[in-house]
Amino acid sequence: MEFRLKVGDLLDEEADAILVSANTQLNLSGGVGGAILARGNEPVQRELHAWLATHGKHYVEPGSLVETSAGNLRARVLLHCVTVDGFYGSSVDLVTRTVQRALDRAIDLGCGTVAMPALATGYGPLTMSEFAQGLAAAIGIRGLPLERLTVVVRKEDDLADLQRLLDRPRTRKLYRPVGLAEMALIVESDGRAFPPRRPEQPIFYPVLNAEYAEQIAREWNTRDEASSYAGYVTEFEVDEVYVSRFEEHVVGASMHRELWVPAEELPEFNRHIVGRIQMRAAFFGEEFVGFVLESKGAGKRWNARQQFQRLLEIKRHHAFDLLELTAHPARTYLHFPLWVRHDYEAEGISAQEKRSFLQFIAERWRASFPRVRLLDAEDL
Repeated sequence: MEFRLKVGDLLDEEADAILVSANTQLNLSGGVGGAILARGNEPVQRELHAWLATHGKHYVEPGSLVETSAGNLRARVLLHCVTVDGFYGSSVDLVTRTVQRALDRAIDLGCGTVAMPALATGYGPLTMSEFAQGLAAAIGIRGLPLERLTVVVRKEDDLADLQRLLDRPRTRKLYRPVGLAEMALIVESDGRAFPPRRPEQPIFYPVLNAEYAEQIAREWNTRDEASSYAGYVTEFEVDEVYVSRFEEHVVGASMHRELWVPAEELPEFNRHIVGRIQMRAAFFGEEFVGFVLESKGAGKRWNARQQFQRLLEIKRHHAFDLLELTAHPARTYLHFPLWVRHDYEAEGISAQEKRSFLQFIAERWRASFPRVRLLDAEDL
């Protein structure tokens, strides 16, 4: 993702989506909203009021996001971000949550380019430093699947402050090997959180390098029944200041470095994750069966390897129903690396047919879940 900071007028930007600041009454009054009206975009205001009427509301909660047309602006859509409360108070966390929601929606709409102001710093009370913290937490150090994100400010001093604040190292990259069930729970959280520890697990162990995480996933998780004989390596960023409170421990060779986070601290740890938890690698033992799929009424069961054959059979003889992939996205996401690596020649599926169908699955996955990368899909 290309990230731009510039001085200018946000409403002169050409982008697929423009994020604009909004108050809880969704009135285009003052600031960016007033400028939208001044450019002859009364229909945008009518859309906002119609949205309130349709939903039986007189106001919306802080953190809300409302989508409208862009009027005569050079954009496909306006995403109105409510980053203030009814008294124009705000917070770093509110900016983070609202911007995350807005950028996720822009990606879901297929937007490649997004422009936005420094939210909650005009009529809102935040400093440019606080806005920078919120924005950094929302987009993560690894960015997002966008072509370009542009932040537009009105003054050169604000631009210099933002450049200084956002160019600074902000996060530390960590890794964690997990089994099938834990990886599924991470997927259910939209990649935002690790699940709570069980009573017999008083410590949460993120590790400091990918090699160590992969060694655990490959040599331990794939032999462990509790992990369902699968090892997934997660990669994620955590706020550097926060994570520095945890002491590093070397538990073997010099590369075996990890942090010890008390289980009761995990909810707070999750709140300091920047961006999303990504799957970096996957390993499978011989006994891995994955999430078993059962047919209703027919008494048939398909393990992870067999599910690829079942999907291919559907495509061979019927119009392929996208619900086969999207009804249980975690299953597709967690099994896909196995499908890529398994040799299906003995099951009557040639290497070419297998590759072609995997590409077919990957294309439809990207259309349905553009924020989530299927592991190994780029190698097809």
